[in-house]
Amino acid sequence: MSAGREEGARAGRRAGREQAREEGERRGLIAGERAAQAELDAIALATASAEPEAEGDERPLGTAGVLVVGDSLEVLTSPYLEGYLQGIELTINVVGGYSSPQIFELFQEAYNPSQSVIVFDAGTNDNPQYPEILAGNLQRVAEIVGNRCIVVPTIHGYSVNGYDSSGKNRVVARFAAQRPGTQTPDWASAVRDNPEMMQPDNLHPTPEGANFRAQLIAEGVRNCLIDPDGF
Repeated sequence: MSAGREEGARAGRRAGREQAREEGERRGLIAGERAAQAELDAIALATASAEPEAEGDERPLGTAGVLVVGDSLEVLTSPYLEGYLQGIELTINVVGGYSSPQIFELFQEAYNPSQSVIVFDAGTNDNPQYPEILAGNLQRVAEIVGNRCIVVPTIHGYSVNGYDSSGKNRVVARFAAQRPGTQTPDWASAVRDNPEMMQPDNLHPTPEGANFRAQLIAEGVRNCLIDPDGF
Protein backbone atom coordinates (compact mmCIF):
# COMPACT_ATOMS: atom_id res chain seq x y z
CA MET A 1 0.00 0.00 0.00
CA SER A 2 1.35 3.45 -0.94
CA ALA A 3 2.05 6.02 1.74
CA GLY A 4 -0.87 8.12 0.56
CA ARG A 5 -3.35 5.27 0.63
CA GLU A 6 -2.11 4.13 4.07
CA GLU A 7 -2.48 7.63 5.46
CA GLY A 8 -5.95 7.87 3.99
CA ALA A 9 -6.95 4.56 5.61
CA ARG A 10 -5.70 5.76 8.98
CA ALA A 11 -7.60 8.99 8.62
CA GLY A 12 -10.73 7.04 7.74
CA ARG A 13 -10.39 4.84 10.78
CA ARG A 14 -9.89 7.89 13.02
CA ALA A 15 -12.97 9.50 11.57
CA GLY A 16 -14.95 6.31 12.09
CA ARG A 17 -13.88 6.02 15.71
CA GLU A 18 -14.73 9.67 16.33
CA GLN A 19 -18.14 9.26 14.78
CA ALA A 20 -18.80 6.13 16.84
CA ARG A 21 -17.74 7.92 20.01
CA GLU A 22 -20.01 10.87 19.29
CA GLU A 23 -22.89 8.53 18.49
CA GLY A 24 -22.31 6.63 21.76
CA GLU A 25 -22.28 9.85 23.76
CA ARG A 26 -25.46 11.02 22.03
CA ARG A 27 -27.26 7.77 22.83
CA GLY A 28 -26.00 7.82 26.42
CA LEU A 29 -27.24 11.37 26.87
CA ILE A 30 -30.66 10.47 25.51
CA ALA A 31 -30.87 7.41 27.76
CA GLY A 32 -29.85 9.48 30.80
CA GLU A 33 -32.44 12.13 30.04
CA ARG A 34 -35.13 9.49 29.66
CA ALA A 35 -34.17 7.84 32.96
CA ALA A 36 -34.18 11.16 34.79
CA GLN A 37 -37.55 12.07 33.35
CA ALA A 38 -38.96 8.68 34.32
CA GLU A 39 -37.82 9.25 37.90
CA LEU A 40 -39.34 12.72 37.97
CA ASP A 41 -42.60 11.32 36.55
CA ALA A 42 -42.66 8.64 39.26
CA ILE A 43 -42.16 11.25 41.99
CA ALA A 44 -44.88 13.43 40.52
CA LEU A 45 -47.27 10.49 40.35
CA ALA A 46 -46.58 9.51 43.96
CA THR A 47 -47.09 13.08 45.10
CA ALA A 48 -50.31 13.45 43.17
CA SER A 49 -51.75 10.17 44.44
CA ALA A 50 -50.82 10.72 48.12
CA GLU A 51 -53.74 11.58 50.37
CA PRO A 52 -53.49 15.11 51.76
CA GLU A 53 -52.99 15.37 55.51
CA ALA A 54 -55.98 16.45 57.49
CA GLU A 55 -55.92 19.96 58.89
CA GLY A 56 -53.89 20.03 62.08
CA ASP A 57 -51.91 16.88 61.32
CA GLU A 58 -48.66 18.80 61.57
CA ARG A 59 -49.13 19.09 65.35
CA PRO A 60 -49.92 16.63 68.13
CA LEU A 61 -53.68 16.38 68.46
CA GLY A 62 -54.40 16.75 72.16
CA THR A 63 -55.75 13.53 73.62
CA ALA A 64 -56.72 12.01 70.28
CA GLY A 65 -54.80 8.84 71.05
CA VAL A 66 -51.49 7.24 71.94
CA LEU A 67 -49.79 4.45 70.00
CA VAL A 68 -47.51 2.13 71.96
CA VAL A 69 -45.21 -0.29 70.12
CA GLY A 70 -42.50 -2.43 71.66
CA ASP A 71 -41.00 -5.76 72.66
CA SER A 72 -41.37 -8.03 75.70
CA LEU A 73 -40.57 -5.19 78.10
CA GLU A 74 -43.61 -3.37 76.79
CA VAL A 75 -45.63 -6.60 76.92
CA LEU A 76 -45.00 -6.51 80.67
CA THR A 77 -45.35 -2.74 81.02
CA SER A 78 -48.44 -1.92 78.96
CA PRO A 79 -51.08 -3.46 81.30
CA TYR A 80 -49.91 -1.06 84.02
CA LEU A 81 -49.63 1.78 81.52
CA GLU A 82 -53.36 1.56 80.82
CA GLY A 83 -54.02 2.21 84.50
CA TYR A 84 -51.90 5.36 84.56
CA LEU A 85 -53.41 6.78 81.36
CA GLN A 86 -57.10 6.27 82.00
CA GLY A 87 -59.31 8.30 79.73
CA ILE A 88 -56.71 8.33 76.95
CA GLU A 89 -57.24 6.07 73.96
CA LEU A 90 -54.34 3.64 73.76
CA THR A 91 -53.41 1.50 70.79
CA ILE A 92 -50.93 -1.17 71.87
CA ASN A 93 -49.02 -3.31 69.37
CA VAL A 94 -46.25 -5.27 71.09
CA VAL A 95 -44.44 -8.57 70.46
CA GLY A 96 -41.80 -10.17 72.68
CA GLY A 97 -38.31 -10.59 71.25
CA TYR A 98 -38.69 -7.99 68.51
CA SER A 99 -35.81 -5.77 67.44
CA SER A 100 -36.22 -2.14 66.39
CA PRO A 101 -36.72 -2.92 62.65
CA GLN A 102 -39.53 -5.33 63.59
CA ILE A 103 -40.99 -2.81 66.03
CA PHE A 104 -40.95 -0.26 63.24
CA GLU A 105 -43.14 -2.69 61.30
CA LEU A 106 -45.51 -2.86 64.29
CA PHE A 107 -45.61 0.93 64.18
CA GLN A 108 -46.47 0.91 60.49
CA GLU A 109 -49.27 -1.57 61.10
CA ALA A 110 -50.92 0.46 63.84
CA TYR A 111 -50.12 4.11 63.15
CA ASN A 112 -53.00 6.45 62.45
CA PRO A 113 -52.55 10.19 61.79
CA SER A 114 -55.15 10.94 64.45
CA GLN A 115 -52.78 9.70 67.16
CA SER A 116 -51.08 12.37 69.25
CA VAL A 117 -48.18 10.50 70.79
CA ILE A 118 -45.99 7.57 69.72
CA VAL A 119 -44.28 5.41 72.34
CA PHE A 120 -41.46 3.68 70.45
CA ASP A 121 -40.17 1.23 73.04
CA ALA A 122 -37.38 -0.42 71.07
CA GLY A 123 -33.69 -1.25 71.04
CA THR A 124 -33.39 -3.79 73.87
CA ASN A 125 -33.10 -6.67 71.38
CA ASP A 126 -30.85 -4.81 68.95
CA ASN A 127 -27.19 -5.86 68.79
CA PRO A 128 -25.38 -3.18 70.84
CA GLN A 129 -22.45 -3.31 68.41
CA TYR A 130 -24.66 -1.59 65.84
CA PRO A 131 -26.55 1.29 67.51
CA GLU A 132 -27.06 2.82 64.08
CA ILE A 133 -29.86 0.27 63.55
CA LEU A 134 -31.91 1.93 66.29
CA ALA A 135 -30.94 5.39 65.02
CA GLY A 136 -32.25 4.56 61.56
CA ASN A 137 -35.58 3.26 62.81
CA LEU A 138 -36.13 6.23 65.09
CA GLN A 139 -35.51 8.51 62.13
CA ARG A 140 -37.97 6.56 59.99
CA VAL A 141 -40.65 6.99 62.66
CA ALA A 142 -39.92 10.71 62.94
CA GLU A 143 -40.20 11.20 59.18
CA ILE A 144 -43.66 9.63 59.21
CA VAL A 145 -45.15 11.30 62.29
CA GLY A 146 -43.79 14.78 61.67
CA ASN A 147 -44.09 17.00 64.74
CA ARG A 148 -46.01 14.52 66.85
CA CYS A 149 -44.43 13.79 70.19
CA ILE A 150 -42.40 10.58 70.51
CA VAL A 151 -41.62 8.79 73.77
CA VAL A 152 -38.41 6.72 73.64
CA PRO A 153 -37.35 4.94 76.86
CA THR A 154 -33.65 4.51 77.51
CA ILE A 155 -32.36 0.97 77.22
CA HIS A 156 -31.07 -1.64 79.61
CA GLY A 157 -29.99 -4.74 77.70
CA TYR A 158 -27.37 -7.42 77.47
CA SER A 159 -23.77 -6.78 76.46
CA VAL A 160 -22.44 -8.47 73.31
CA ASN A 161 -18.71 -8.88 72.63
CA GLY A 162 -17.93 -6.20 75.19
CA TYR A 163 -20.50 -3.72 73.87
CA ASP A 164 -23.18 -2.61 76.33
CA SER A 165 -26.26 -0.46 75.80
CA SER A 166 -24.44 2.86 76.15
CA GLY A 167 -24.18 3.29 72.38
CA LYS A 168 -27.90 2.77 71.96
CA ASN A 169 -28.60 5.23 74.77
CA ARG A 170 -26.40 7.82 73.06
CA VAL A 171 -28.59 7.32 70.00
CA VAL A 172 -31.68 8.01 72.12
CA ALA A 173 -30.09 11.14 73.59
CA ARG A 174 -29.07 12.48 70.17
CA PHE A 175 -32.51 11.78 68.76
CA ALA A 176 -34.17 13.68 71.61
CA ALA A 177 -31.74 16.59 71.23
CA GLN A 178 -32.69 16.90 67.56
CA ARG A 179 -36.42 16.91 68.37
CA PRO A 180 -37.22 19.26 71.28
CA GLY A 181 -40.15 17.85 73.22
CA THR A 182 -39.17 14.20 72.70
CA GLN A 183 -39.55 12.32 75.99
CA THR A 184 -36.93 9.80 77.16
CA PRO A 185 -38.11 7.94 80.30
CA ASP A 186 -34.86 6.82 81.91
CA TRP A 187 -35.36 3.10 82.34
CA ALA A 188 -31.61 2.44 82.16
CA SER A 189 -30.94 4.58 85.24
CA ALA A 190 -33.93 3.09 87.05
CA VAL A 191 -32.49 -0.41 86.60
CA ARG A 192 -29.05 0.71 87.72
CA ASP A 193 -30.43 2.34 90.86
CA ASN A 194 -33.02 -0.36 91.65
CA PRO A 195 -31.65 -3.76 90.60
CA GLU A 196 -34.25 -5.48 92.81
CA MET A 197 -36.88 -4.52 90.21
CA MET A 198 -35.39 -7.02 87.77
CA GLN A 199 -36.05 -10.70 87.24
CA PRO A 200 -33.06 -13.11 87.57
CA ASP A 201 -32.32 -12.70 83.85
CA ASN A 202 -31.54 -9.01 84.53
CA LEU A 203 -33.42 -8.09 81.37
CA HIS A 204 -37.12 -8.23 82.22
CA PRO A 205 -38.70 -6.36 85.12
CA THR A 206 -40.61 -7.98 87.96
CA PRO A 207 -44.26 -6.94 88.31
CA GLU A 208 -43.12 -4.14 90.61
CA GLY A 209 -40.51 -3.11 88.08
CA ALA A 210 -43.00 -3.18 85.22
CA ASN A 211 -45.33 -0.99 87.27
CA PHE A 212 -42.52 1.49 87.93
CA ARG A 213 -41.57 1.42 84.26
CA ALA A 214 -45.17 2.18 83.30
CA GLN A 215 -45.12 5.22 85.58
CA LEU A 216 -42.02 6.54 83.81
CA ILE A 217 -43.55 6.08 80.36
CA ALA A 218 -46.92 7.49 81.42
CA GLU A 219 -45.19 10.61 82.69
CA GLY A 220 -43.55 11.01 79.28
CA VAL A 221 -46.92 10.63 77.53
CA ARG A 222 -48.57 13.18 79.84
CA ASN A 223 -45.74 15.63 79.20
CA CYS A 224 -46.39 15.27 75.48
CA LEU A 225 -50.10 15.92 75.92
CA ILE A 226 -49.63 18.84 78.31
CA ASP A 227 -47.34 20.69 75.91
CA PRO A 228 -48.51 19.82 72.39
CA ASP A 229 -46.65 22.85 71.02
CA GLY A 230 -43.31 21.81 72.49
CA PHE A 231 -41.84 21.51 69.01
